[in-house]
Amino acid sequence: MRKYWDDYVLLRDEECETYFDKKTDEHMLFILGAGFDERMCEGIKKIGAAAKSMDVWLIRFEEAPNSDSLKYTKKVDANLEVLYGLVSPDKIHEKEIKMWNTSGESERPVSDPNSAKFINNNIEELQKYDSIVVDVSALPQNIYFILLDKLLYNFYEKKKLYIMACENYIVDKKTNPVGIDEHAHYFMGYGATGTVNEDKPVIWLPVLGECDKTRLERCYDYIMQNAEYQEICPMVPFPSINERRADEILVKFQKQLFDTWKIEKKNIIYASETNPFQVYRKICETVEHYSNVLQPLNSDAQDATQSCRFVFTALTSKLMAIGTFLAAFNLKKENYIINIAGLYNRGYKVKSVSGEASTIQGENIVYCLCLSDEGI
Repeated sequence: MRKYWDDYVLLRDEECETYFDKKTDEHMLFILGAGFDERMCEGIKKIGAAAKSMDVWLIRFEEAPNSDSLKYTKKVDANLEVLYGLVSPDKIHEKEIKMWNTSGESERPVSDPNSAKFINNNIEELQKYDSIVVDVSALPQNIYFILLDKLLYNFYEKKKLYIMACENYIVDKKTNPVGIDEHAHYFMGYGATGTVNEDKPVIWLPVLGECDKTRLERCYDYIMQNAEYQEICPMVPFPSINERRADEILVKFQKQLFDTWKIEKKNIIYASETNPFQVYRKICETVEHYSNVLQPLNSDAQDATQSCRFVFTALTSKLMAIGTFLAAFNLKKENYIINIAGLYNRGYKVKSVSGEASTIQGENIVYCLCLSDEGI
């Protein structure tokens, strides 16, 4: 199997500015979301001198009409004020991705197809840039997974592509999705349409963080509803800034993982919370292992890539979610049967301090993944 990112470049904080200072002669596009997350502008601050000449696509994502996120419009406005202070206003182009269709009697999630259309409709304009940076710090997973998928599909090894994320797991821990759908779904391009090969053995890799138990259980119910043979390999963050984080997550989900689903402890996968490429590598290795082991048991499989179906679920922080997506993209391109499962939600609620939504304390660290840049 060809691993696209076996050799990788991962930049951290000041390394980003040093790196991009050498790119001032390139025609660069910076894509980010207009959100309430305090980390929204941390990535673009690290671009340095290159920010003066690059174009910025600011994505406004329309959430459900009664979304809890609407309570934090002042935080969005504060972030936008910072952004317009960093980049010349004539370089910022506001775009929109609608997440919910509210016409008719019921709400319907449309972020997957609209995110795909966003890239497809702007392909000609994207062609003119030498490099594209996507900052996912303030973007919902339902949007940035699809944006990254379409950008990599169209431009991998053709343009210089980067993903930026400001990591602070404390922020993720205190920012909770609300209005979660009753049933999980498969992401567009990863099992959303057509057959999901239900006759194949199912290997589920939930990448765990501080999500609630309901989200994990609903994903399990959806993924395993017709599975005759199943195996679950949860991934937890270790090493991590909080040395006990992995143990705390496993204790939190002990009933589901060990008592109800009878997962063997040898199935637990450990990967660094601050290195998405390690997450990517560990997932790829797990997929290769199970494919080779189960191929002799599946006489219909033409080769190991078709011996079973793998489902990934990223219920975790941004960097580990990025690593999960990169593994899914790479493995799908190598002909493995890959699904990504998730849950739609109708906004977010920030845990309050003294009864009011507060600025969350913690260390914000910016990371940049260089996905395809010749001569790094």
